[in-house]
Amino acid sequence: MTSTLTARFEATSVESSAALMARALAQDYGIKVRWTEEKARNTFENGAYSAAILKANNIKRVIVVTEAWHLPRAVWSFAHAGMVVIPAPAERTFPTAGIDWSELEADYASFARSFFALHELLGLAYYRLRYGPVKPAD
Repeated sequence: MTSTLTARFEATSVESSAALMARALAQDYGIKVRWTEEKARNTFENGAYSAAILKANNIKRVIVVTEAWHLPRAVWSFAHAGMVVIPAPAERTFPTAGIDWSELEADYASFARSFFALHELLGLAYYRLRYGPVKPAD
């Protein structure tokens, strides 16, 4: 039993996110994926490598779907690669009516959200300094 679980974990751990998503789309929804980008190590590279694949196929406009907190950096990365970007947040949060004072208490979820917010702000600042301004779309 253990060797079977280990073999399954090892087989999926080397599979890229793009391959996993393509397989899920095919198996779960019957959607055949035409292109996958498998080389990127970060969001900037994903935008650049994906743009190269799409531009080679005369596609210049993309819908970038990612978590809302990650969207600014993802949109910037694809725009920097010369794509016209339509942002599509996968997670939407809306403020509730009134003040829920319990939300001011420290908890792990709040810490995680602040970590991701800081990570994205610093990441976007780094991208702008490292890779320069966004290029106009073709």
